[in-house]
Amino acid sequence: MNKIRDAALDVFLDRGYQQATMADVAERAGVTEAEVREVFTHKEDLLEAILGPGYDDVEALLDSDDLRPEVFLERYVDLALADRKALTLTMVDSGATVAHPTLGPRIRPLAARMLAVLGATDDEASQVHAWAALATIESTIAFQPGIEAARMRAPLLAAARGALHGAT
Repeated sequence: MNKIRDAALDVFLDRGYQQATMADVAERAGVTEAEVREVFTHKEDLLEAILGPGYDDVEALLDSDDLRPEVFLERYVDLALADRKALTLTMVDSGATVAHPTLGPRIRPLAARMLAVLGATDDEASQVHAWAALATIESTIAFQPGIEAARMRAPLLAAARGALHGAT
């Protein structure tokens, strides 16, 4: 199953979710299309298998006790760095995620909870700072694949903290 999931993630990143086919995934995984469909009946099932666990991890993080903004940023960076390719897929092919029947409805509530933990209120400035912190993390991880995670973590956290606290 992991071989098929990993192959699907690579195919979705290379071709785009809409253009990718189950046959493409099978070829990349080195199995038959029938074998792929035994595990994942539809392409939507593959996307769920790729992205769903990350959503679950963020929800579990948000359910943590005593979650302060600084703690959330550190843990969120670690989660995102642990599954960089999946995060990249959400960034470069967000339409597939939003349109997905089970992932799509999870996005807004999850984002709202993340923003609340980061201190976003009705005040527009607090919303901008919270969104900027998240965007800093997600965009940097997704669009700087050549930087090793261990070397990226500290400056990324510093940049996200700066965005959150309004550094210019």
